Amino acid sequence: MKRKKKAFYVGMVLLLWGAVRSPWETAWAKTIRQTQMLDQKQGEEFVSPPEEYRDSLGNVYDLAEWELTKIPGETQWREIEREVVYRKVEAADQIPSAIPFDQKAEEEAVKGELIEADREIIGEEWSADFQVPLTFHAYGAAAYTLGNLTLEIQEEFPPPEEYGGQLLSLLGLPEDDYEVCSMEWRGEPYQDESGQLCRDAAAFGNKRLRDYRVIYRGEVAWPAPDTYELKTLYRIREASRVELGERTGKEEEADLAQREPVKQDFWLLVRKGAALTIAVGLLGIAIGLIILGLYRWKKLKKTS
Repeated sequence: MKRKKKAFYVGMVLLLWGAVRSPWETAWAKTIRQTQMLDQKQGEEFVSPPEEYRDSLGNVYDLAEWELTKIPGETQWREIEREVVYRKVEAADQIPSAIPFDQKAEEEAVKGELIEADREIIGEEWSADFQVPLTFHAYGAAAYTLGNLTLEIQEEFPPPEEYGGQLLSLLGLPEDDYEVCSMEWRGEPYQDESGQLCRDAAAFGNKRLRDYRVIYRGEVAWPAPDTYELKTLYRIREASRVELGERTGKEEEADLAQREPVKQDFWLLVRKGAALTIAVGLLGIAIGLIILGLYRWKKLKKTS
């Protein structure tokens, strides 16, 4: 029980000392330290802080020290997604499986690679402009070969149903996306560099064209902007400290536009003074209670 009383008294003293100390230091602060964060643009354009600072009481503080510290931004990994639409793509065409990423961020070049994540067909049509050049080699008196394809040809080619599928297979083209409708000669027979008899031709037909929407994704190192920390130290200008009763009637008339702020400062001082008086009074009461408690504790200890 006695320990609880002691703890209570000590707590009351510490609480009251904090209440007294805070307004006292605020009212008579001789230096003011400030810390302010600036973004990259503000920091790069910053020249110097104001040479003086005026508080709510009218006290003037002169700039004593200041420091501007650059805080480099931390690079972070950011997921990037890009959508690319490819139109009129035939089966023989290759859609890129990856695309480069190049963009400027925070005055720095950000580069990387995005990989194909999804592909969707958004349109389709057939086109009649399929055409592929061919070169046949003579095979006997009335036949020509093209790879594994051998055709007995006079001046006219046989119907495409006889060779269309085999020709597309030879060219590596899917039958579902291409159709051979005809072939014709291009020029007269000639001898190649090896002395073999050759003749050029061309195949014509239809091809399927599709439109694709492709999504690419990837992670790139993204730079963060720099920030700046501004620290300032102001010291009070003693000659400018505002005291109650300093201002004369002439000064009041000359400073009529600022009379309301002065009145507010006056009442602020009155409130702080009242709070200080009450805190000191409570501190005295607490000290008295402590002394009385210690006296009773000693008396009880002697009787026991």
